[in-house]
Amino acid sequence: MVGFSWQQFGSWFSEDISSSDFSQPLSAIAVDSRDVIPGALFFALRGARTDGHLFLEQAALNGAVAAVIEKGFDAEGKNYGMRLFYVDDTLKTLQTAAKKWLALSSGKVIAITGSLGKTTTKGFLYQLLQKKYRVSTTSGSKNSQIGLSLAILNETKGDEEYIILEMGMSHPGQIKTLVEIAPPYLSIVTNIALVHAENFETLAEIAYAKAEIFSHPSTQYAIINRGAACADILIHEAHCETITYSGTDFTVSEEGLEFFENGQKIKLPYIYFPASHVYQNLFAAITTARQLGMSTSEIATALPTLMLPEKRLQEIEKKGVLFINDTYNAAEESMKGALEALSKKSTQGRKIAVLGHMRELGKFSDECHKNVGKYAINTADMLFCLGENCQPLVDTWKEACLPVYWFLDFNELLEQLQKMVVPGDVVLVKGARSLQLERVVENF
Repeated sequence: MVGFSWQQFGSWFSEDISSSDFSQPLSAIAVDSRDVIPGALFFALRGARTDGHLFLEQAALNGAVAAVIEKGFDAEGKNYGMRLFYVDDTLKTLQTAAKKWLALSSGKVIAITGSLGKTTTKGFLYQLLQKKYRVSTTSGSKNSQIGLSLAILNETKGDEEYIILEMGMSHPGQIKTLVEIAPPYLSIVTNIALVHAENFETLAEIAYAKAEIFSHPSTQYAIINRGAACADILIHEAHCETITYSGTDFTVSEEGLEFFENGQKIKLPYIYFPASHVYQNLFAAITTARQLGMSTSEIATALPTLMLPEKRLQEIEKKGVLFINDTYNAAEESMKGALEALSKKSTQGRKIAVLGHMRELGKFSDECHKNVGKYAINTADMLFCLGENCQPLVDTWKEACLPVYWFLDFNELLEQLQKMVVPGDVVLVKGARSLQLERVVENF
């Protein structure tokens, strides 16, 4: 349920809307007609593959009572029973609505970016802060030019003390747009890696694009992983008070987590995660929680209850096979992290990696796939690959005379897995989000 009313929406865009114009409250904002629920407002966005204006009738059938459309669109006199709002640019209107709604809130925005770990850090921080503050966050990884605005409009209430948002990008300038929509009080950068790298020439270019999260004048604090690649660029670009953290600041053992703060040793309860890179996300969340006033005792109370987001190193047993479902997305470093988790599992059977290709790597694609292949040699006994970009990975295993199977069709992959995987095996499943490799677990 959205937090604002039809009347507020109308006032933002100079429309005269009275309380009698709509028989029910504004229930949701949608840009996909399939997501429309009764009482929703539908934004007809123009995309690379389709045009939301072509789905006005379907939006109405699903319950939309109004739609935002562009002035140049010829509706042929049809409104399908909806009230139509005509604007110059539907995407900019969506973003402006999100900005105006946030401006009404006294909640302080915490913005998180980074090549990897955004959603996990966001989840950890939310779980910590909610023990003390009124806090909201966005579901999933809604961090794009469209997704962030939708999440703000649909998932924030307006009475929060803190609002935790994730900001992603695939081109320079995109994060700058997002911080204009949601000016951060505090910004976090988790790391810099070759993710969405096809539009960049170097890691440094990615770092500068990520550093746009510090560009808004209202941002007061920057939390930066000083162990990240190009950390010097991030620190230089943060024109606000900067707090750094690193894996070297923390000691993790079964006796607990330890770190020093102002020369004093702090000890927190131990919490198990299956891969070391997850702790980096935890360190970012703890550092931020301390900056926002949580005591170590409050953090200690919350720590044992923390949970990873869905499709992040989830362990599921089916038919005597232990699956590690890490299918939310894939990049070289996260692939290696998941393979590390696989290598640590104790089993009487084999350790099998089902890896989908990584996308949007451009000129870095072959090198990144080859690096994953080399890393997998010491962490897996058998490899199954899916996707056209996997050849360098597959070739690495063939050169080492190790068992590797390569597929371009998901059903063929699944059929082969069902024939070869036996009870006692541990199977890691990870790949690009577009491959939907969670289907391996669901259909095994």
